[in-house]
Amino acid sequence: MFIEPELKRYYETFVGYKEVDSLIDAIGQLDVGDSIECINQVEHITEKFGRILDNFQEQPHLIDDKIAQMLTKLFVYINQKQQIASIKYHTSFKFIYHISKVRGYKVVIRYMPHEASDLPLAFQLLSQESPSDCNTWQTRYVLLIWLSLLVTIPFNCEKYDTGSETPLMERYGLFVVD
Repeated sequence: MFIEPELKRYYETFVGYKEVDSLIDAIGQLDVGDSIECINQVEHITEKFGRILDNFQEQPHLIDDKIAQMLTKLFVYINQKQQIASIKYHTSFKFIYHISKVRGYKVVIRYMPHEASDLPLAFQLLSQESPSDCNTWQTRYVLLIWLSLLVTIPFNCEKYDTGSETPLMERYGLFVVD
């Protein structure tokens, strides 16, 4: 039996961006809760997002023009973690992971928020993650990449320390005071 080899597709632009954009918007419409229906919705949009982006594995530079727009929308959900459902938050990280899988983390990191004021948020989000949770490893992966960018920014840590709490560096175990 002869099986035809899979035809490779070559594109000139990021075809499918409108659909990718609508899938990112669909995160906001996800039903809140851990119901089977909600989990199925997440799996469906995540798989669809992945299939579209996987078409650009051999031509990843074609998505460069849209990375900033995609990350800006996805980081809106991340910055609203306290107000949105956990499923939307983690789905955003799954999408960012998939973008970095296709384009590479060194390119994607250039488009991530990179102000010193983002450091406490990134530390807080990472500290709330459970290292033993296998379902949210993409969240931890992206947070660590984001933190690797943020810690290289020169800034005064005392700016984020208030007199009533433990200093930022001690809170997150980055500096041990004897």
